[in-house]
Amino acid sequence: MTAKTDAEIIASLDKPGAGIPLYQKLYLRLYVKPFISAKSDWDEDTRAFNLINRKLLDEVGKLDEAQLSKRVLVPPQRGLEDSSRYWSAAMALEHLLIVGTGVKNIIISLSKGIVPDGKADTATVKPSGTPTAKDILAQYRDFAANTPGEVDSAVKDRKSKATFDHPWFGAFTAHQWHWLLAVHTGLHLKQIRAIIAGLK
Repeated sequence: MTAKTDAEIIASLDKPGAGIPLYQKLYLRLYVKPFISAKSDWDEDTRAFNLINRKLLDEVGKLDEAQLSKRVLVPPQRGLEDSSRYWSAAMALEHLLIVGTGVKNIIISLSKGIVPDGKADTATVKPSGTPTAKDILAQYRDFAANTPGEVDSAVKDRKSKATFDHPWFGAFTAHQWHWLLAVHTGLHLKQIRAIIAGLK
């Protein structure tokens, strides 16, 4: 049996921005949003972000450039769009960098009572795959190390009532977007582990 090309695998997946199954979205909006994200502890969420990133960077740090750049089709997982299942570890890091930088800016703006322009769209935060794996890894190490301090120094009011919509959760406060930083990183740590397993 002939192996499928990258183009054939990508064509077999949903389009970027297609979202997640309705039952997952309902679970996020009706349970996770009010009972988990809204009740989370800011400092504990920061510690979780740091811990998850230590694990993530330890695992990707063991890969060489060819392994970091190799696309692997991973099984479906909760919270991961179908179009995101055929990435390399470097692409997952690039996505985390794009989303994490955007979320950091949203947190800071909302904490000051300022609602950012535009809207959050999962189709616009997919990795380009063009930076080298080495460059993306270096950039992500800097992001992971510096973001908690940058957020803490710039945030004005952790309890600000201003909201900005997440495409799956709906209206989120600065507190909830901050909670999402660690959760989103953890989701892609799971993906990266599946990618690494696929490399073997």
